[in-house]
Amino acid sequence: MPNADDACAFPDHASLRGHRAVGKAWLAVGSPAAGIARRADRFHTRVMGKGSRAGLGLMLVAGLVGGMAAGARAGSSEHDQQYAAWRETYYGANVIEYCGFITDEVKDGFRRKVQFLRAWSGMPAAIEWRIRVWAAVRADYQYLDHSLGGHRTWCQTDGLSAVRSFLAFRQRDMAREAGATE
Repeated sequence: MPNADDACAFPDHASLRGHRAVGKAWLAVGSPAAGIARRADRFHTRVMGKGSRAGLGLMLVAGLVGGMAAGARAGSSEHDQQYAAWRETYYGANVIEYCGFITDEVKDGFRRKVQFLRAWSGMPAAIEWRIRVWAAVRADYQYLDHSLGGHRTWCQTDGLSAVRSFLAFRQRDMAREAGATE
């Protein structure tokens, strides 16, 4: 976990390198429905025959998927927006680092956006750290996926988009501050 001194520091791949294996483990965890279905399948193996077990398992999975979909639709849009904003922010910062687009203005925009997101979402530090590691891993995969020279296109799309996003946020935040002081 990061300490308070580097809470708004621009992501540095070197500081995340040792956490890559930990990050992959929590990304690879199966869905809760899969775990429940496996436990239910083991129980039914001992109690019921194969035919009734398959039908019951299918009904259980269908019920769980339907329940999860209904729960996802019921009021989670703000929560989803918060997670998406965090993921976009940290992924963009990692892409900017890979592409070499880091400037003082971009760093300031990133810092301001992270401060805003912390105030808006109230995200626990542990979850923020997981998102930060997820973003670093995703940026690594994307960089490697674009092969030799292909990262140039990635930098021109994702990288410049992130730079524009941080600079625009910085400009809006500075304008808000200037309006508040007058």
